[in-house]
Amino acid sequence: MATIITEDLLKKYFVENKKHPAYQESIELYEKLKVHANGSMPKKLIQERRPSESEHVQKYREAIYKPITEGSITKVLNSLSKIRRSQDWSIKYDKSSVPPSIHEDETPKEYFEYNFPNFDSLTNWVFEMGLKNYCIDANAVVVVMPMDFNVEVNGYAKPYP
Repeated sequence: MATIITEDLLKKYFVENKKHPAYQESIELYEKLKVHANGSMPKKLIQERRPSESEHVQKYREAIYKPITEGSITKVLNSLSKIRRSQDWSIKYDKSSVPPSIHEDETPKEYFEYNFPNFDSLTNWVFEMGLKNYCIDANAVVVVMPMDFNVEVNGYAKPYP
């Protein structure tokens, strides 16, 4: 059964700082996955000196580190990104819900498909930013809000994640 997201539910997490039961475990998993997904150096593993290892050798290991597992995660993300080329992937816009006072260049379809800030389209944002974070961080939250709250009478607020 799906949980209905209400103001009271969000208040528990954002105001009262409540954590879900698997919060700590999900943070640990994120930290482990982040190393592979972002190609960052596993500091705890690399910077820890081995028994009878000189400081010079330890610094050398740190200097030559290459993220060899990043390619594997990239392959998984590339496979998931192929969803956008599927026949079943689409965003349907109901033209009848657009009031006649809205200019053609300001319709939701124009904004989300052609004029979406920084990514050109919402689909590009989903597959370039959202997908990777969705896959590696169980605690990730996306806030969608208008970039500008001063909207003309015959225009739409332009939401942005």
